[in-house]
Amino acid sequence: MSYCVKCGVELDDSAVKCPLCDTAVYLPDAAPAQSADSPFSQKR
Repeated sequence: MSYCVKCGVELDDSAVKCPLCDTAVYLPDAAPAQSADSPFSQKR
């Protein structure tokens, strides 16, 4: 189980946002969302 960083309420493993304060849940193990069209160049 994880906890909300803002209010401390216990969150379900599938929670995307806190049910109490509506703060987005940070999932460090989740893969970042990739968009099809990036506004930034991938070349250095």
